[in-house]
Parts: sequence; structure tokens; C-alpha cells
Amino acid sequence: MNDNLSETLTGHIEVDFPEYLDPPGEPFELLTSWLKRAVRLGVRKPLAMALATSTNAGQPSIRTVALAELTTAGLIFTSHSNSPKGQEALANPKVAALFYWRETSEQVCIRGSIQCLDETVADRMWQRRPLGTHAMSVASCQSRPLGDVEGLRQTAVQLAEDAPLPRPVTYRAFEIQPSDIEFWANGRDRLHERLLFSRRGSGWAVSRLQP
Repeated sequence: MNDNLSETLTGHIEVDFPEYLDPPGEPFELLTSWLKRAVRLGVRKPLAMALATSTNAGQPSIRTVALAELTTAGLIFTSHSNSPKGQEALANPKVAALFYWRETSEQVCIRGSIQCLDETVADRMWQRRPLGTHAMSVASCQSRPLGDVEGLRQTAVQLAEDAPLPRPVTYRAFEIQPSDIEFWANGRDRLHERLLFSRRGSGWAVSRLQP
């Protein structure tokens, strides 16, 4: 490990952030623009999103999930409803999420509430997944103790022979409905550019934050 643990959170690709001085009225078009640019510039795993949930007792947990879809209502990802994140999301809908793109020195921080969407959305997401992912998703009971690794592998191999497989009832689509979205970009002289959108009724309040 490098003895110098100082980390600047910045990368090597310079991007512009004109919206910092001239912000739009809502955040979703800007988030879409940032996501598309991250893909175009070759950011590694641009759709990877850290998702924080917590129990009713306030015990937090965090993991990385893949953004499946962005709408004008929120951010959609998929998981199993009986997984820890699924159970925590159903019990305590307050969540936070984070995109971090080191190459472009950008972050997007999101706070809001989560809901489990209609099963028709889960059906659509399941059909969109690569067939190679179906078997293990059906065979596995996510995050439960695993005693027989080879047994689970063989179960998945056998299931794969019948692909495409029907969606497991526990495979659901979840939507994060933001109350706050903060766009963070590296600035000169450590004057980082932070633009915060906060939900106010049917609209959004916009403010700049000190670094």
C-alpha cells in the first residue's frame, strides 16, 4: 500500500460544468447529460451506484448496484425483495445513493425514498437481462449462508438448460425518488463546484454549496 494516503478524488479528464453558474430548473436532464458523458468518455462502470439503506433500528448498510433506468420520477434498479437491501428498503424507505466517476472528477449524491414498482416493470427488466444471468438469479437465495458451493453451481447449470427462465417472484424493480440531488465537480484551488437540487412540492429549489 502506498504510504501516502492523501486522495484528491480527482481524475485526468477535464469536463465543463456551465450549469454550476447557470443552473436548470430541475436535475434529471442534467443527470442524464452527466451519465451520457461518462459513458462517452470511457468512465469505468458509469452506471455503478452505491446504495445505502438502513434497518428500522438505524443500522446502515451499503453496496453497489447497477442503475437500470433513469426517468423523470427517479432512478430504477433491480434486486430480490428478500435480500437484505430489499428487506431494508421495504421496512425503511429512506435511502441514499452515490455515483462517483474518478476519471472526470465528478460525483452525484442522492437522498430520497424508495418504492417497489409494479411487477410489470420487473418483468420488463428481467427480459432485458442477459440470459446468462437468469440461472444463478433463480437458483440463489441472495445473501443467505452458502454451505454447498458446487451444489449451487450445478443447480444453476441445470436451470440454464431451460433458458430463458421465468422471472422469480422475488426479483423486483425498485425506484429511488429523490428529495435531494447534489452534483459535485472538482474546482480550481479546491473551490469544488457543488450544485444542490432540493424537492419543494412539485418543483425544485436550487442552491450552490461551499466546498
